[in-house]
Amino acid sequence: MPYADVAATLILLAEVFGPLALIFGLAPRLSAAALIAALAVTTATLHRFWDYGA
Repeated sequence: MPYADVAATLILLAEVFGPLALIFGLAPRLSAAALIAALAVTTATLHRFWDYGA
């Protein structure tokens, strides 16, 4: 995966600061959107379960 270290850093930041922002009520829609984007990127690039058979 190209730029894996950059992707991992961005996902880590989103997963640490996103929930904190939601807890403290700081830009809840933006925080939730960042967490959804992080989830979509992680699922699409790292958890490719549909490529494997049963």
